[in-house]
Amino acid sequence: MIDDILTSVEVCKKNVYADEVPGAQLTLTGTAPDGTPIDFYVNNVDLGRDAVLVSQTDGQSLTWISGSTSTYVKDLPNGTYFIEEIAAPSGYEVTTIIEFTIQDGVVTGSTGISDRTVTVTDDFTLTDIAISKASVLGGEVPGAQLTLTGTDLTGRPVVFDIDKVVMGTDGQLISTENSSSLTWISGSDSTFVRDLPDGTYTLHEDAAPAGYDVTTDIVFQIIRGVITGDVGVDSSASKVTITDDVLTTTTTTSTTTTTVTTTTTGTSSETSSAGSTTTTKGAAGTTTTAASTTTKPAAAADSPRTGVATVAVPFAALALAAATAFVSRKRREDE
Repeated sequence: MIDDILTSVEVCKKNVYADEVPGAQLTLTGTAPDGTPIDFYVNNVDLGRDAVLVSQTDGQSLTWISGSTSTYVKDLPNGTYFIEEIAAPSGYEVTTIIEFTIQDGVVTGSTGISDRTVTVTDDFTLTDIAISKASVLGGEVPGAQLTLTGTDLTGRPVVFDIDKVVMGTDGQLISTENSSSLTWISGSDSTFVRDLPDGTYTLHEDAAPAGYDVTTDIVFQIIRGVITGDVGVDSSASKVTITDDVLTTTTTTSTTTTTVTTTTTGTSSETSSAGSTTTTKGAAGTTTTAASTTTKPAAAADSPRTGVATVAVPFAALALAAATAFVSRKRREDE
């Protein structure tokens, strides 16, 4: 009588960064060298931290939910085995079935096998999004410089592949290599960024086109391939729209009131008008005050102001006439 050598296998569920990923539903099945199904025993399972055993009885399959550490399945006989991922965690794609063989304690296989460890690796769920630059008046606005950054489900910065960017008509890609930020100049229609993993993203406007105000950042999430966010997000179209306000100009005016006071002497009455300022000469000892109001744009230079009419010339003529009369009278008295 010859007994098989029984082998324990470590099963890991990881992402592309080699982090252990909880929440995947895995099922293990197998066939013996003679083609008969292999039986699995629930008492031979050492679950990882936070893992959950779905199978409650012994049988020809073993199902569990992965935890934050590896799960061990002990005392497996020689045979061919299959690990199938029934459901992937949020943000990950279901991977293909992994096949491996146990022969006298040696584990072999083409994918995910190292010594007695079997690793099931999930890729991130990848999503294509459209990014539009619009005006509050409607329509696409070319000429805005935009930058996209983000972090994936693990908190790591998303590295953008410039080969996965499809520019809008007349748009211009500023980024020249793959990096954690993607910068471009908007065109006359949407720009597409492809194969983005689930995570949180920020769309920032570095510079607005002429005639527009730079707007605030838009923050959005991709969850299980669906875009969500409070502002500018159209989940059904996988589209994010960043909108600029149109610049406005304001014209102000100022009002100036000028008061002119003129004192006149004599008995003559004369009224003169110059521009919007009026001066009145009336009876002797009378003072007349007139007020004028001028309204002009605040930014304009002051308009020339109109001067006040003077009584100096009439007074000079009267003085000369009086002097002449006095000289004539004096001459007659002397004679």
